[in-house]
Amino acid sequence: MSEEHGITIQEIVKWNGYFLIFLIFALGMYWMWSNAVKKEIDTSSMTNDIYMSKFLEDGDCLAYSENGATKIGIIDAKKFNSGVLESCLNRKGFSARLVLNYNNKNMTAFNNEDAYILDSRLCFSSRYKCNSKKFYLLAADQDKIYEATLDVSGVLGVIQ
Repeated sequence: MSEEHGITIQEIVKWNGYFLIFLIFALGMYWMWSNAVKKEIDTSSMTNDIYMSKFLEDGDCLAYSENGATKIGIIDAKKFNSGVLESCLNRKGFSARLVLNYNNKNMTAFNNEDAYILDSRLCFSSRYKCNSKKFYLLAADQDKIYEATLDVSGVLGVIQ
């Protein structure tokens, strides 16, 4: 082309190159942004852990208290029953089974037993988050302290 028309083939190629570079950059940014934004944080397992650890640290739950001081990591065998567990873990949508083993004794307590029996069968569903943990701790029974294990299975109903 001649100079009198004001645009040359080299300028057209140059601007098409700039446009192509901008398009690639814009599509790359869009791809990075769309992948970053779609990530979800699953807080239900953290919530489940918080509920499950509450009974170990709260003197109103299962933790052993002596002279007004709560002994974290020591379970009071006298408190280990479903009534105490349900009063301290009264959370809608959360159910649990706890099994305490110490000194050749095996004790079981439930938080919302009926819901646990039903919901634990539905752990495969995305509507329920199930979690099991084994704690190695101590158990206080009749003023004696024993080594113990506590098996906890919790089910948290997830609102969708």
